[in-house]
Amino acid sequence: MFTSDFNSKNVVRRKALLIGICLYAFLFVTGALGIRFGSHWDEYMFVRQVDEAFKTGIFLPHNYVYPSFCFYYSTGLAFLYKWLVPFFSNTALADQTMFYMLSRLAYLALTALTVFWVVFTVLKISGSIRAALIGGLIFCSSFEFSYHSRWAVSDGIAVQFVFLSVFLLFTDYHIRKKIILSAIAAGIAAGTKYTAAFILIIYPLFLLHEYIEKKISFKQSLIWMCCIPVLFLAAFFLTTPGAIIEFKLFFSDVVWVKSVYSTGHLGHTIHAGTDHLVKITEYVILEMFSQNTIISCLFFLFVFIGFIYGAIRKNILISSLFVVMLVYVLYLSSFSAMIVRNTLYILPFFSVMAALGYFYLLEKSNNKLKSILTLIIFLFTAYSCFLNLQAASTIGKRSVDDEKKLLTEFTESYQDAKILFSGKIQEQLKMPDNITNDEYTYLAYYLSEVPPGASVANIRGQFAAMLGPQDINIDYYPNWCGRDRILIMEKKFVTDSIYFYTIKQQRTAISSDQNTAMP
Repeated sequence: MFTSDFNSKNVVRRKALLIGICLYAFLFVTGALGIRFGSHWDEYMFVRQVDEAFKTGIFLPHNYVYPSFCFYYSTGLAFLYKWLVPFFSNTALADQTMFYMLSRLAYLALTALTVFWVVFTVLKISGSIRAALIGGLIFCSSFEFSYHSRWAVSDGIAVQFVFLSVFLLFTDYHIRKKIILSAIAAGIAAGTKYTAAFILIIYPLFLLHEYIEKKISFKQSLIWMCCIPVLFLAAFFLTTPGAIIEFKLFFSDVVWVKSVYSTGHLGHTIHAGTDHLVKITEYVILEMFSQNTIISCLFFLFVFIGFIYGAIRKNILISSLFVVMLVYVLYLSSFSAMIVRNTLYILPFFSVMAALGYFYLLEKSNNKLKSILTLIIFLFTAYSCFLNLQAASTIGKRSVDDEKKLLTEFTESYQDAKILFSGKIQEQLKMPDNITNDEYTYLAYYLSEVPPGASVANIRGQFAAMLGPQDINIDYYPNWCGRDRILIMEKKFVTDSIYFYTIKQQRTAISSDQNTAMP
């Protein structure tokens, strides 16, 4: 009997591993298809730090806007790149651009591991391989994770280490091994991005759960409460030694980062408190799980059902997945800058909760309803994953003819609309303005026409269309520095600065040229 149970568990584990491998492959392929998206604000900073370290021989970043895990990860990649260059010196690999591509693939490879922790966590809680599959599929459905994961910056890796630390708490390891490994993973997460330190909130809840389940005594829980911060800090300082070696610089940079988020950051500035909280909630419910709003809302509903499941089971550790994220969101909303990549931590937590919501409904349904429910969710996740793959396939493909074709298709679809073309569109695409006054419905312009910081972020639906590479959620990153593309904005969202740079400035210049040419 014991042998049969053991073999059965091994079969389930192998199935879960296979699911994880398949979903990981999907995330990696989807991310890799879009790595030639252009430039990114923070990637250059990491590369510059590594380049300086190789020149001076001092392997410290000398900049602590971010902790140093990514600096050392990129340094390791640079050593690998320098080793590979002699073998490919006559090819494109010797080009520095290829180092960015290598970095993006390596960051993607580490970030995509998150899907394993999601699948395994659902399996440990529910024991259902079907629920584990659904949890992984819901995670892979997210366009937000898809495009963020291909950036060679800290966000995706921090999410991966944060949720690794959570998964370890659900394993069958001895409690000592659980806590040590989990706290170390949490420390590395904080050594990747400071905000990851929020995960420390889960440990008091975990120890309370273990105490209630009579797995540890009150005295042991107090001892572990003292040990966890020590393990956490040890891992943090190991990945960010400059926090000790260059303490003044480290402290100064951390204070600066906090001041930026407290006072606002260019187009991402927002009123702290209720306004910020509402915007985060809107983003999480309507955008985070899928490009399709209805599907995203449905998956969030499953998150709420998953929370009910945890409450019914009276399991503090399960409920903590929701509670920790709630506390984190409240913390984020206290700042005056909203950059949605800071909310990525929520996705794996809520993917697990959504899968548990699905599992709870399975328990309450008959066989026919189980099949229908599973089919619906599978189709929704498959459709969302297809959209992500489709979006990735558009990245890196751009020509004037393609842009003109896309813009023509849009104008034909909105024949009754009055579309005002910017100066660059009229000049580059040879498309004359179709209206003679400013009573327009839409403004079409190139992303590059508006200086960085001039556009306002976090306004959902401000763009009617983005014609070009689908490598970003443009409503939340309107100042994106990737490849150029055509943006079409409804008039009610057009600010004075956008109108000035796209229309008024060109008209003023044309008028000035005409006056100069007059005898």
